Amino acid sequence: MHAPCGRWAVVVLLSIAMVASGVWYIWRSWTAPQPPSITLVGADPELVEAIAAARSDVLRAPRALESWSKLAKLLRASEHLDEAVVCFGHAERLDPAEPRWPYLAGEALARQNKHQEALSPLARAAHLSEAAGLRSYAPFLRWADALLASGQPDAAEPPLRRALELEPDHPNVHLALAQLARAREQWDQVDQHLQRCLHSPFTQRKACGLKAEVCQRRGDRDLAAEFGRRALDLAADSQWIDDWVLDALHHAVGKTTRLRMCDDLMILGKPAEALRVLTELAEAGPDYRVRISMARVFFLGGEHEQAQREFQAALTLEPDSVTAHYYLSRILWLKGESLRERGQENPQALEAFRAAVAAARKALVHKPDHAQALMILGLCLERLGQREAAVAALAQAVHCAPGSSTPALHLGELLLDAGRIDQARPHLERALRFALPDDPRPKAALQRLAGKTPGPKN
Repeated sequence: MHAPCGRWAVVVLLSIAMVASGVWYIWRSWTAPQPPSITLVGADPELVEAIAAARSDVLRAPRALESWSKLAKLLRASEHLDEAVVCFGHAERLDPAEPRWPYLAGEALARQNKHQEALSPLARAAHLSEAAGLRSYAPFLRWADALLASGQPDAAEPPLRRALELEPDHPNVHLALAQLARAREQWDQVDQHLQRCLHSPFTQRKACGLKAEVCQRRGDRDLAAEFGRRALDLAADSQWIDDWVLDALHHAVGKTTRLRMCDDLMILGKPAEALRVLTELAEAGPDYRVRISMARVFFLGGEHEQAQREFQAALTLEPDSVTAHYYLSRILWLKGESLRERGQENPQALEAFRAAVAAARKALVHKPDHAQALMILGLCLERLGQREAAVAALAQAVHCAPGSSTPALHLGELLLDAGRIDQARPHLERALRFALPDDPRPKAALQRLAGKTPGPKN
């Protein structure tokens, strides 16, 4: 009599367990975090496919850290920043002791100038990094930058001092310290820190603008105007990148995104990594952007013959490329200088200088104010014995880049060699003002000028 009751009890218990299991499964499904929707109209098909696959992985395993981190990094690399922030947030909830997830979320917010929103994740990243003993400067520097941008200079000082302790030579650390000193009107300290960041691609434009303000405060209006013009002439400062951001960028998919990553790699001084990516892209078919980027990698690596071939290949795809014509003029000028060492009238050297002149002029057809092309033109014309034309080209280069040291130096040296001392002096002094701290050439030229007497004015 009891056996059937026992069996019914088991059945009831099993039924309850099955219902509970079903309810739990449904609840888990309903409460599982969902990947953000992403607008991909007009995007690279390869990128669309990669994001779709990464989203599917998240939907299949919505509580798997690997799926969320992969999608987050892919979105960060493709500049889908708001969506990346959401995914990094889910990664942080799954892995709360790892500092890189709040750090990358904060970096993506700061990249969009959402500095106030970036403060909390960047602060968490800095504290987690310190607790883990990682000695990483990046969370502290980004946190300090966000605090400065949010109008909180006093709060920015502790993380900034920690960043300086961990990475004392980083130009962005010194730019931030200059901005902190500016907020406190400590102008000597502003100037001191600016010397460390006036020539970095990550800081030079902002640093020149701040230097102009320092000069204005000191009553040097002419120098303030020069630094102000230089700030206007310079391209926007490049975004500084650290290892955690670089790891995310390595998830780039699609030609445009990967080309952008190669630019970042070259700025970071990683040409071998950039060349590997560019070689893969080149295998997909002819592309002007790929050829130009490869050529620049070879040029910066000192492989000038290979760079020349790549720039010439780029010109077959884009005959009016200012970049290609300019770099060809530089390569040919360097070739001419090398050949000239065998003798000033070396026919091959003269031929290289003439070819460089032609390439520079082709660049100037499409960009008449290209200061570097004008400088190469002037240097080559001087080698070809056309001194007055060379002076005119270098003077135009100085006019187009008034805050640049090198054109002024070359013009001053050319005038100095011609005995035109009074004309040479202001250009050499300008070159010294804007030179890198460790560039000895302007000082040497001014010392040479001091030992000369004025020659005939012409």
